[in-house]
Amino acid sequence: MTRSRIFLILAAFSILISAEFGDAGGPGVAGVSVTRPVPSAAESVRDVQARAPGRQSVSPPTNRLIPFRKIRREAETGPIAPGLSLSLSPAAPLPFAPASLAPALSLSFAGLSNPTAGDVIPPDTMGAVGPNHLVSLLNSQFGVFDKTTGLIPGTVVTIENFWGSLGTGAGEPANNPFDPKVLYDSASGRFVAAAIGGHVVAPSWILLAMSATSDPTGAWFKVAIRADVDADNVVRQNGADYTCLGVDAANIYVAANMFDNTSNFQYSKVWVVSKSEPLLNGGGVALTWTEFRNPAGRNRDGINAFAMQPANTFGTAPAEYFIFEDGSGFLRLSSITSSAGTLTWNNLGSIQVTSFSSLSATPDAPQQGDTRGINTSDTRLLKAVYRNGSVWTTHHVSGTGGKTEVAWYQINPAAVSVAQQGRISDPDRWYYYPSIAVNKDNDVAIGFSGSSAGEFASGWYTTRKGDDPNGTMLTPSLLKAGEAAYFKTLGGSENRFGDFSATAVDPADDVTFWTLQEYAKSPQVVSGSLRAMWGTWWGKFPPPSSVTPPPSPPVSSGGGGGGGCAIAGPAGQADPLSSGMALLLLFLPACALAARRRINRRRRAASGTPFPARPGAP
Repeated sequence: MTRSRIFLILAAFSILISAEFGDAGGPGVAGVSVTRPVPSAAESVRDVQARAPGRQSVSPPTNRLIPFRKIRREAETGPIAPGLSLSLSPAAPLPFAPASLAPALSLSFAGLSNPTAGDVIPPDTMGAVGPNHLVSLLNSQFGVFDKTTGLIPGTVVTIENFWGSLGTGAGEPANNPFDPKVLYDSASGRFVAAAIGGHVVAPSWILLAMSATSDPTGAWFKVAIRADVDADNVVRQNGADYTCLGVDAANIYVAANMFDNTSNFQYSKVWVVSKSEPLLNGGGVALTWTEFRNPAGRNRDGINAFAMQPANTFGTAPAEYFIFEDGSGFLRLSSITSSAGTLTWNNLGSIQVTSFSSLSATPDAPQQGDTRGINTSDTRLLKAVYRNGSVWTTHHVSGTGGKTEVAWYQINPAAVSVAQQGRISDPDRWYYYPSIAVNKDNDVAIGFSGSSAGEFASGWYTTRKGDDPNGTMLTPSLLKAGEAAYFKTLGGSENRFGDFSATAVDPADDVTFWTLQEYAKSPQVVSGSLRAMWGTWWGKFPPPSSVTPPPSPPVSSGGGGGGGCAIAGPAGQADPLSSGMALLLLFLPACALAARRRINRRRRAASGTPFPARPGAP
């Protein structure tokens, strides 16, 4: 077979794969610009406190279970098998973590804790670090901390009251707010917060707030955008879930998963708001934003992309990057660029990483003192950071022996490839709900929860120097030990914990790290009954002062823990004929199955035969 024929066949198969799985590159998708009056407010934390009694009578604190809205996923059999290696030789194993412990805490203190009135699970542990303050925003409360003395008295308000000026009545934005995110934007010197208001059914709201200055006890400017309305005129009857928040030099980016009123996932949606918008700066009567409905299309498992994490971007960047799961063993990178005032979504490509199964629910983690496990959600990505030319992200996956472990990745967006990746695991302990931060020197910190059959649910953290051997992290250090067994469902079926955590760089020196993690707190008697309680804990720590010891030598080589996709020809150069033939043999079964699926779909559509339910669908 001639080389030209091989390449023609490969091109045809590439078109088939693109048609089956959706666009993985090519022309961008322009966003839709919307300008309209929206609910808005400007108030300080002291204002919120003063107005709280009136709001509280409208919306008294009640126990709340935030449901875990699962993503429908294909069974672990698809056109491209989970964990299929694109290498012609076995992928190199990830290096073992060195034995040295992560640096000791230089400061730590209690964060916000489980309220007794208005209990809520999960807390959605979330915080941000400014020059002089720490901000915590949970599913239960908002609070401000001094970076040396801890909680500032008079700054704690319920999450309903923090957003309450936008309206707490039925159908209004601050009715039932949940899934909060908050970060400090080093470019503007202001805090940015986001959450979702309403229920699964319409109306559903995106809540957005920005502090006037770097002092979070001062004024905040708040707005609300209808999430269930597309392009300001089409009501989809879909509600938003799972806030994803990022910023760059110009804009704030919010992404969410959209579910119908029976909690079936439909698609993802993105909203982009300029930081210079008048309503976010104390003036104006209308808000302008750009929105993208389902911009990434379907992933390798045949479902619409979900949990698309926008990066917290430091410094200048060629684009705002989004990263998310692309099916088992793959991540996908996208971007939003601006040209002549038009924002465009670009699907940059799929990236194979160390094999993991994309799961609708990862296994419950064991804990001391109770045979009932702790819910660990699923394998969606939990945080993204762009710094010094790389996108960093993390999530937890089902690892060795079925234990959940933390996976982290450094992505080269220019090449759409893995620069390095690693796993954080333990022979006995399970790790879950990680968050990641990167400082100016490319040092990395990751915070997470952990538990085992002999340990209560606790907070942990680890770090690495920027020039440490690829794929390595220091052995995790304890942030805050759990105090008791934890089991609380509030009438649901799952022992909810998480759903995320916070790790950030201190902007005062752009070197030191902070992390905010959940732990199982001692139970408390509430209304005559002993109730399990959660707590959160702040910790500050430096990056390691020296290079970590080298890892055990890998069995075989491969950049970033994976092998190359080529066969060596004369003089060690890749032979395009051999590579093309190998790729043809590799992709032939997958493409044939993809073609058969397309044909079957067309036949069913033509005949009116209903499509069968996906295996494993809820």
